[in-house]
Amino acid sequence: MPISRWIACALILSALPAECETVAEGRFGRALDARKGAVQTEGREVFSAPPFTVECWARLFSKIGFNILAAHSPKSSADHWELYSYAGTGFLSAYLPGFVPSEVQSSIEITDGQWHLAALSFDGETVRLFLDGAEVAARKVAPNPSLRPGKGVLSVGAAFDGVTQIGCDGLVDEVRVSKGTRMPAPLPDGPPTPDDRTLGLWRFEESSGSEYADLSAARAPLRPSAPKQKKKTSVLGKEIVTIDDQDEADWADDRWPRMKNGPFFSGTIAIPGVEGLPPTYKGIAVRVGPNQEAAVLYDIELLRMSAAWTGEFLKIDPKRLGIIVLPQVGGDLRLYTKPAPGWANGQGFSDPRPTPYGPLPANQARYEGLYESGERVVLAYSVGSTRILESPWLEGDSDVSIFSRTLEIAPATEEFHLLLCDVPGAGSPVATIDGVHTLSLEREGETTAAGLVQDQGPWCSLAHAPGGHIRMIVPRHPDTLRVKVLLWQGPSEGLQSFYNQVRAQPLESLASYTQGGSAKWTEAIVSRGIVNKSDDPYVIDTLPLPFENPYGALFYVSGHDFLPDGDLALCTVHGDVWRVSGIDADLDKIRWKRIATGLFQPLGLKVVAGVIHVLGRDQITRLYDRDQNGETDYYENFCNLCEVADGGHSYATCLETDSKGNLYFLKGQDRVRTRHDGCLLRVSPDGRILEVVATGFRFPNGLGLGPGDFLTTADQEGEWVPGTRIDKIREGGFYGVMTTHHRETPPETYEEPILWLPQDMDNSAGGQVWAGPAWGPLAGKMIHLSYGLCMALPVLPDENGGPQAAAFPLPLQFLSGVMRGRVSPTDGQVYLSGLRGWQTNAVRDGCLQRIRYTGGKAYVPVGFAVLQNGVRLRFSCELDPDTAADPENFSAEVWNYRWSGAYGSED
Repeated sequence: MPISRWIACALILSALPAECETVAEGRFGRALDARKGAVQTEGREVFSAPPFTVECWARLFSKIGFNILAAHSPKSSADHWELYSYAGTGFLSAYLPGFVPSEVQSSIEITDGQWHLAALSFDGETVRLFLDGAEVAARKVAPNPSLRPGKGVLSVGAAFDGVTQIGCDGLVDEVRVSKGTRMPAPLPDGPPTPDDRTLGLWRFEESSGSEYADLSAARAPLRPSAPKQKKKTSVLGKEIVTIDDQDEADWADDRWPRMKNGPFFSGTIAIPGVEGLPPTYKGIAVRVGPNQEAAVLYDIELLRMSAAWTGEFLKIDPKRLGIIVLPQVGGDLRLYTKPAPGWANGQGFSDPRPTPYGPLPANQARYEGLYESGERVVLAYSVGSTRILESPWLEGDSDVSIFSRTLEIAPATEEFHLLLCDVPGAGSPVATIDGVHTLSLEREGETTAAGLVQDQGPWCSLAHAPGGHIRMIVPRHPDTLRVKVLLWQGPSEGLQSFYNQVRAQPLESLASYTQGGSAKWTEAIVSRGIVNKSDDPYVIDTLPLPFENPYGALFYVSGHDFLPDGDLALCTVHGDVWRVSGIDADLDKIRWKRIATGLFQPLGLKVVAGVIHVLGRDQITRLYDRDQNGETDYYENFCNLCEVADGGHSYATCLETDSKGNLYFLKGQDRVRTRHDGCLLRVSPDGRILEVVATGFRFPNGLGLGPGDFLTTADQEGEWVPGTRIDKIREGGFYGVMTTHHRETPPETYEEPILWLPQDMDNSAGGQVWAGPAWGPLAGKMIHLSYGLCMALPVLPDENGGPQAAAFPLPLQFLSGVMRGRVSPTDGQVYLSGLRGWQTNAVRDGCLQRIRYTGGKAYVPVGFAVLQNGVRLRFSCELDPDTAADPENFSAEVWNYRWSGAYGSED
């Protein structure tokens, strides 16, 4: 296979830690040098059973990242706690996810290179933090019922969660865990001693080989930690951590089913129990009934009701946050239809599509959107030129549960047939007139029945295809037609009850359900931001996500953008959209309002002409608040032309607009089932045309659109992708992945990227954002986001015009895997968001953070050029001549990448 001719040019500007011994001079004697490595011992339930106190001396040297002093149990467990300094500020903090609120933070920085005595004390109700003998924070908490206890270790100098290890840039000494609450005041003038309350005491003086003795009665020594991560040396001589040994258990999260959501859920949904029945690729599952005791599933591509069931709503597998395995119908299946158009014009229900993926031709049928009003849902769609509203519900009583479909059908000049349900192998139909129009079929002792309720003609009728299905025939009609279809399945002795219910059914108007309804998400959620007071030129301010909220909503943040009034709209991968207000210089009062739920794993959001556009796997959805109560009541299908199959990795990511109003997004691939797998796609300004711009992508999660419609993407290392690559897009280009070239003749080469990034600079890419004019020496620069390493890297194009670039990491560490960036129209700063999925160093489920230029003097590269005899760098200010002339301050490596079907490439 060919080897790329391009050199990856990466500038490493952050200082490397000096080599040091495992122990160093401590506060009293020797201390653990956590920069060299962490230590751990077996966790014990008593370490987290309140009341307890943990205390230690610490000397910390950096506030860029989190510094973990001590921690117990995995982060995902109810009995986890950690004592640490907060990233960006250096504030002494504690984290206890088994309680709400989970984070307690002081306003005192401890990353000043001096020795400090830090302590966490918890009596079961109040978490207290102490620093140098004084209480610096206290917060009452309540148990978090969503988490369960987990078995793990007690660690010093790091916190572990599966494969993730968060370390410490400093020294830790005299660690003591005690039963009961200790108030460490005044400051002691000597090391602690064990007493009858001491559960563990480690002074790092007494050691046996690599073990550090426990002076408590437990005698549980600390040993060097052995996480599943592997360390190796990068091409630039920097020690990095690989994540090859991660497994599915490390990424499982079972919280999604416990979220309080609205009445519908969008996704590719499997229907077990019927042999050979494929999943509904673009499905909307709607809860129905006064107690939401049943559900129906709509196929919004074929406009059919594909399933109806009673009992449990959906089964969601916890693998990879719940977003990689198809959710399944959870209860007892009552009705279903096999894939076919849900409406026909009398010519039969044949499928005109060339493949089983994608919507029907728009001139035949088109899904328009969904209205939400309280617990009711109304679907809007068109059949030909006829507009139809439909609302499902559960009728009946405790003896018989009946699924209803209330329809309002605009005037039509032709006859339509509506597919109701499949009943293969049934006997001859039985029609009962007796005042109502019904039809029933029996199969293996079970009866399936349909009935109609109308208030005026022309009258609809029911029909049966032998051995096939029940349909409703809608005659031509000059005025809007209202009809309620009633469907039931059960033992034959319940048939009379069904007849009685049909006779008694009222026919309701759907108009009121299209005007909005009472707000659902009314709890006031307010957080206070963390504004970095450092005089560094570029700092991180944090807008803390409300991880603890009344709805159990998860905050794996997947996109954001600014609204015209300065508020921010934010989406999460589990289907929510939130509005964030109070974003100002101080971040004193940030308000969070949930405005939409139920979307299909959105991974992109863009505000266009003041309207929120959200990209899910199924479509681009526009959100409208028709009754102005602050919540979405109409979810419009802006464009659903993208094809979706059942591949777990086939995410649709990012969302950008060009100067002409076109929208762009990326589609991942999984087994290459559709014409759009592994493509960059463009949507016309009216949403009615979808075009393939470029092909050959793997699992791209990075897109940027800069000045002059400069379009960039970033793909993930893997098969046919030797390493993380940043590309400038050429219309019609092929970007390397042979399984997604979508060409008649397989290509022999690919478009070269402008930049390859080695793993220690980006093991998994996010998107790109262009800094605005308020960003000092980096104004106007492209900023590439590393989801895997939680970093931001300015990208410098070759000033000699070559199709290549250089990048360097800003000395900033984000809370989660940053993927999306936007520049605020209010303050001109760069706001980033991201999530903690797999293959990332993230420490929080999600993040929303601001990179702010403070006006301080910045020593950063601002220009790059490749010359015949070397590389020229321009900096934002003059460098010290002696430092710049010393060859020992520079390193350079040259390496090749091999393009092949293997996973990645050796450097």
